[in-house]
Amino acid sequence: MKPQLDALVSVRDWKNIPADERKDMIDDTVRAARKTARKAFLSGNFGDGNIPPPPPGFTAVK
Repeated sequence: MKPQLDALVSVRDWKNIPADERKDMIDDTVRAARKTARKAFLSGNFGDGNIPPPPPGFTAVK
């Protein structure tokens, strides 16, 4: 999400955009990132599959 937000605020005319429009743009970006994260979490797809194994003694709680 940070790269998308950085891209938004680095637009040359960012400060000339009305504050309410800037807020809406940020809200949309955050909402989309959360939706993507939620979808990945619920599907069990956590990126490229290079997640390290849990530590010894770890027990998953359901």
